[in-house]
Amino acid sequence: MSDKNINNLSLNSLFTIFFTISIIFNLAPPSAFAEPLLSIEKNEAVGLFRFVSGLCGAGQTSKMNIAAYAEMYENKDEDKDKVHVENFKKIFEELPKSFDLFPDRELPPSRKFKSYTELLYYYAAAARDLRQFEFSIYAMMPFDYADKLVACLQHFKPIYQKIHCKPTDRLLDDYLKRTRNSDFIKQLQRFYGADSKCPEIKVIIVPVYISKKLYDKYNKSMSACSVNYGNLQIIEVLFTGDKFKDPYDVIVHELCHFYYDLSSEIEKTVKKLTGSNSINGKFCARIINEALATSIGNGYFGATDLNTNWYEDEAIDKYAKSLFPCVKKYMDSNITINEKFNEEILNIFNKTFIDAQNNLSFLLYDIHVISDAISTRNIFKEINSFFYCNGYQSSGTIDSPKMLENFKRHKDYTTVFVTNRAGLNSLKAYKLEGVETLIKDKFTGPAVYFNYDKIQKCNYLIFICKTVDELKALLNKLSAARIIQPSKLISINSGLKK
Repeated sequence: MSDKNINNLSLNSLFTIFFTISIIFNLAPPSAFAEPLLSIEKNEAVGLFRFVSGLCGAGQTSKMNIAAYAEMYENKDEDKDKVHVENFKKIFEELPKSFDLFPDRELPPSRKFKSYTELLYYYAAAARDLRQFEFSIYAMMPFDYADKLVACLQHFKPIYQKIHCKPTDRLLDDYLKRTRNSDFIKQLQRFYGADSKCPEIKVIIVPVYISKKLYDKYNKSMSACSVNYGNLQIIEVLFTGDKFKDPYDVIVHELCHFYYDLSSEIEKTVKKLTGSNSINGKFCARIINEALATSIGNGYFGATDLNTNWYEDEAIDKYAKSLFPCVKKYMDSNITINEKFNEEILNIFNKTFIDAQNNLSFLLYDIHVISDAISTRNIFKEINSFFYCNGYQSSGTIDSPKMLENFKRHKDYTTVFVTNRAGLNSLKAYKLEGVETLIKDKFTGPAVYFNYDKIQKCNYLIFICKTVDELKALLNKLSAARIIQPSKLISINSGLKK
């Protein structure tokens, strides 16, 4: 299979992949019952793939997972590790990031795109063991890439087992034997108004062992990193010695995302929020998914103390806590979200965030990156190190018709342009309010400019820089401010100015 074939995988090809999985792994056909089977288990293939992808910077995992590996520095073969890390990075730099399932339709990203990594995790979750996962990898990429990926997994397998599996196996096995009540699934279905015929929801627990040395070092900032892939949930659990926190609230949190994406009521809510003339409505729509999941998982089911952090992002944490009384009322009364709920969540948002329109936590939450100066991968990585963000990326010259078309299609997102001083003239094609004035400005050195275009009704930031280090310096300055005024230029050399 060539790179060209991979990048042009169609919906039919994707369907064939899933059909093949169902045959190879003998997955059960969809059933007619409304409540799916909830299975909670461990899976070495999922845990190992997550460990290695995080280690290589090609996927999400908690910093504790990486810190545990770094602690073993004196015990590992550095040169061999580096070879496998570089091979892994190259594979995932060259393979497609995602598949556009419906290129000719405007749909929410969660329905329109499937990430390449997500498909690999489904393969891993369906595999009985690591060998079966490795067999399946050859269906997903060119054979030479598969050879290198399998070699990488085999190399890091004993390291992963030593760090995370052997110290946690007994505790995790005991935990998985417990009987669990899955009634909360019905409550989530009712709240979101989402009735799926999905036969099974699979939760994979990924153990992350924390030594006493690491515990003492990171005690105040230890956190796990979990992810929702629809009916597949990957939940990291931190084990400190022989202790760990029951991940029940995290499981509920991730399942909320699954039913959120299935809910026609949520679709109406988001459409109303984004279709209004209120900028706050658009910002509310950006974080309502995560805020509801946090309020329900951590608050309603987890009964977490309001004085503790429910979520690592300050804005989502604050909004989730503000939503809690409203969420509790609906959950206690078994009420499905409705028109009144839409009004309530926006009113709560407006009261909670008076300065939302200029708050970088909202401006950078959903972004569309267009760059001709720095790779979009590096831009997302650096922004994510200062702010919680997700979104689209468009690589190519800023003045190309394709980039302009992408901009018009994603105006609900904050557009982040990254270019050098000479490239500013290319932005004239976007006809954005304030750009002409910015071009004439005699600022020196790296700078960032923010504005809201009232005619096109879109927020945008322009980073004028040449290197990742300059971008990082600008983001550091924005992070310290958190609030930014329209028509303002922040320059590393001159500070804040009109």
